[in-house]
Amino acid sequence: MIKSLLLGSAASLLAVAVTQAADLPVKAKPVEYAKVCSLYGAGFFYIPGTDTCLKIGGMVRADYGVNATGSHGQYWNLSAGSQNNRGTNDFQTRARTQISFDVRTQTEYGTLRSYSRLGMQYTSTNGTTADGQIYFDRAFIQLAGFTFGKALSFFDAYSGTYASYQTLVGASHTTNGQNVAAYTAKFGNGFTGTIAIEDASHRRGNGIYSADDNFVTPGDKFTSRYGGQQVPDIIGNLRVDQAWGSAQLSVATRQVRATYYANAGGLYLEGNGSPSDKWGFAVQGAAQFKLPWAAGDRFTVQGIYTEGMNYYALGKTTQSFGIYDGSTVFDGFAPDAIYTAGSSLNLTKVYGFNAGLEHYWTPALRTSVFGAYANIDFNDAATASICGNVANCNPDWNMYQAGTRTIWSPVKNLDVGLEVVYSKFETSQSGAIYAGLAPGNGKPTGNYEAKDQDVFSGMIRVQRNFWP
Repeated sequence: MIKSLLLGSAASLLAVAVTQAADLPVKAKPVEYAKVCSLYGAGFFYIPGTDTCLKIGGMVRADYGVNATGSHGQYWNLSAGSQNNRGTNDFQTRARTQISFDVRTQTEYGTLRSYSRLGMQYTSTNGTTADGQIYFDRAFIQLAGFTFGKALSFFDAYSGTYASYQTLVGASHTTNGQNVAAYTAKFGNGFTGTIAIEDASHRRGNGIYSADDNFVTPGDKFTSRYGGQQVPDIIGNLRVDQAWGSAQLSVATRQVRATYYANAGGLYLEGNGSPSDKWGFAVQGAAQFKLPWAAGDRFTVQGIYTEGMNYYALGKTTQSFGIYDGSTVFDGFAPDAIYTAGSSLNLTKVYGFNAGLEHYWTPALRTSVFGAYANIDFNDAATASICGNVANCNPDWNMYQAGTRTIWSPVKNLDVGLEVVYSKFETSQSGAIYAGLAPGNGKPTGNYEAKDQDVFSGMIRVQRNFWP
């Protein structure tokens, strides 16, 4: 009996122990940490549980400008306020940050890539503090040579910041990106070719102007008479990238299309008819050479010619270039075309170039020098439409720039830069008198003489990059 009781008790205890053991938590599987992806360079890691690689990048930047409106712009335009009086806002600041996501996966068709970049900036404007704004400048997909989405234009060869913080003639003016659809073919030995269609709306900012709007006086608020977009800009390029550097030849064409003629009452209505469409074009050649005497040294040169596609050469010259200094004034504008009632479209011509040399004194200190030139030419019919019977009137003009920039990088991925630029504007109607002109911004109404003008601008930039 005692043996039976002991065996029964032991069996009961064993059963309870087994039951409790079954209630214990199961040992968790090891955590799968992100692993480095070395297929595409530094900064990529595998998204856990996938074969997709991700790199997160970005930057933080602070700009402090004198006669400069942040990157890529000096106080040239009348709207910016180069009035040379107490109403002029000579000093401006900007803070900007960006974050980017580069996602890549290997497929049977090659690398599938999607890239997006968005940012925020806060700019002081006209003596006040502007609200911060959110923007995105990249959102594209690439596979098997195709690119779809918002990206840099395939016409552009090099960013304008290769030697300067501020705009260079002929440099990339689509740093904020534009919608594209493109195919790039690789021919081997570093040679590629691209054919692309690109949304034209971004680069139509210089407008088509009707002389019936009477815009001879400097500072007039022009109204663009561009018609609706029917055909995108068509772009092609040939490019080579090799050990010595790189070079690119780009061509582009555009449908230049106005709305309507003005009637006697100054109204632009469908029944008035319209000028026939024309095709504008742009051609650019660019090259960048690696120099042998110091790592990172390079020399870059770009030349461009446009007819009816002036944004490609100058960027957006909204309304007018203009500088008032005392009783003198410079006025220049560069619309894609000029017309008047009953006339055809007269395409504006622009040619220009820029060049820059960058030298590394040490790995942490580098200096660039650069220059640029542009000429804006209106044909005889456009000149007659613009000037009418105004004496000494000639809307042609040109500009040139020269400057230098030095960047110090005290630690990796931190740049502190100082840049100074001189810009000169030369008018072809020097000596003409604008009677009764009312410039605004504190300038008195009176007679102003057309004259060449110049402006110095400078900028200090502090920028921290991380996995750009």
